[in-house]
Amino acid sequence: MAYGHGTVNIEIKVEKHHLTEVWYVPDISRNLFSISQTLKRGFKFQASKDECSLLRDDRARLKGVRTVHGLYALEMRVLYPKVFVASADQSLQLWHERLCYQNKAHVKDILRKYQIKGDAKDSQICDGCCYGKQSRPPLGTRKQGTTTP
Repeated sequence: MAYGHGTVNIEIKVEKHHLTEVWYVPDISRNLFSISQTLKRGFKFQASKDECSLLRDDRARLKGVRTVHGLYALEMRVLYPKVFVASADQSLQLWHERLCYQNKAHVKDILRKYQIKGDAKDSQICDGCCYGKQSRPPLGTRKQGTTTP
């Protein structure tokens, strides 16, 4: 059963192309290529005992070699999109810092309200808040008075 229909990017030798109206069938173990659909799009098909070619404008666009099972294996590969996944730290402490050191109970409410996934079981003590709540010692009195010009 097919689950999708669309376009697939492929690479033939060093050239990149795309196949249109491709069906996605996850339960088959091999990719199948319909010669009749290719002929409808203006290609010519030539085959010999050992190899096959798809031609357009008298130029070979795609070649294949015959396997031991009698099928032709096309010399191309599917280009899969490259995706770089970054793992984001979603700790309550990080959101506390992003929201300018708001009270952590308030940060939890904001995360819940906007359906942001964050670790609400954070019991980390914030160093920045501890430093901010400290009082500094007094500077003391001046021992020298002002001088007049």
